[in-house]
Amino acid sequence: MIQGLADPLTEQQNEMYIGLRRLGKTVEHPRYPKAMHAEWDWPASRQIDYMQRVLAWFDKYIGSGTESPVN
Repeated sequence: MIQGLADPLTEQQNEMYIGLRRLGKTVEHPRYPKAMHAEWDWPASRQIDYMQRVLAWFDKYIGSGTESPVN
């Protein structure tokens, strides 16, 4: 879960994060100061960090898609 702290839905996102943790789920919760809800309104440096985190999550939990096919 990635959120901007200027997002009006901050409390709901915090509740979701806490709920997932209580259920024993693996969850990360990076938060960006002064950022609104939509990442396309963020400065380029935050957008890059956001995309790197998303891609790292996919690599870790889904796979990068570069594995050799099984014959």
